Amino acid sequence: MFGSCCVVCDPPSGKAGEAPAGVGDVPVLPGGHQAVLGPGGGEPMMALKTVGDDDAAGKADGSTRSESSQTSEQKAEDKARLQQLVKQFARDSLRGVPCKFVDLSKREVTSAVYKLDGNLNWISFQSGNGSSTFAVISVGQIEHVNRWEEVLDIDKSFMEEPLKQEDRNCVLQVRATVATQMNGQPSDTAATVVMEDDMQKERFITCLKILRLYCQTNTPTSEAATDT
Repeated sequence: MFGSCCVVCDPPSGKAGEAPAGVGDVPVLPGGHQAVLGPGGGEPMMALKTVGDDDAAGKADGSTRSESSQTSEQKAEDKARLQQLVKQFARDSLRGVPCKFVDLSKREVTSAVYKLDGNLNWISFQSGNGSSTFAVISVGQIEHVNRWEEVLDIDKSFMEEPLKQEDRNCVLQVRATVATQMNGQPSDTAATVVMEDDMQKERFITCLKILRLYCQTNTPTSEAATDT
């Protein structure tokens, strides 16, 4: 769906607890479009529609505004707000953000955290104390971030028993192609999680889209590869 994706991205590293340098700079995509997901969507969002809907960023920061009503100043403010949103998401994710992990095979829901590694290559879903890792996914290989209504019926059937009705609106399923981790192990291709609330869910979707593009655009084409 997305063409060539990176296996191991190498954006600049930052200090522990800080977003790596460059995360605040929205990447420029082929054709000159910036990967901006400001409220109202429009042309800059064309490259991101495959991962989510047009108003994801507006939901994530609680604002909505039609593009026709936006002035240049307003668009600049929206871009700055998005950059700050992604920076804060990266900082929080380096420390670990509480969520629930849904084990489809065991039909269990477990308290967990999601974390990004220092280079933003990988997102992992771990137990709160870090003693267990439930899934590790390559950010650059992400293909879909699905809400509950977009999850396959077969997967929903495994969640209906352990998942509370009120939690279903906060379900997200991350799906990706396989990649090779630094330790030589294959990455996971899916993770199903429950976010704490709708705001956290929309922030996760929006920021993961941007970080996926950031990861891909900061890896030279000659180094990109996809495992078969």
